[in-house]
Amino acid sequence: LLATVLNHPEILDSIFEDLCGLHIGDPELDKLSNEIIDIAGRETALDTDQLNTHLTGRGLSRIVQGLTGPSAGLAEKFARPEASMAEAESGWRETMGQHHRAVNLIVERDAAVKALGENMTETHFARLRALQAEQEQQQGSGEDVVAMPGGQV
Repeated sequence: LLATVLNHPEILDSIFEDLCGLHIGDPELDKLSNEIIDIAGRETALDTDQLNTHLTGRGLSRIVQGLTGPSAGLAEKFARPEASMAEAESGWRETMGQHHRAVNLIVERDAAVKALGENMTETHFARLRALQAEQEQQQGSGEDVVAMPGGQV
């Protein structure tokens, strides 16, 4: 998601609210996201070079290069620099939806674990198993886009 914004800052106008609400578990990526939000709130019509210049000035060039540099290996075509704005925005929205579902699954799973710990019933156990199965299915299909400690969004 952040690589998409870095390579296509022109989508910021249409995805800004989503970016502001993005849950990122990795502290470095969260800092990058917050800096992008701050820069976008102060500047209009940012292009990739301008955004990178601002981020470099804020000491974030290493993480930017990690997400967009030659060794980043972006598998998602919509996040690559050569993607069109429409592809970037469409890919962002689809991935953001997957991200929201993955975050919600973690919250629901944690609540199910707590409920089972407080009251061991077949219903609570079945709910937990169903949530775990959905997470496994999501991870197996490559939809696990939640940033976990040490991971990337």
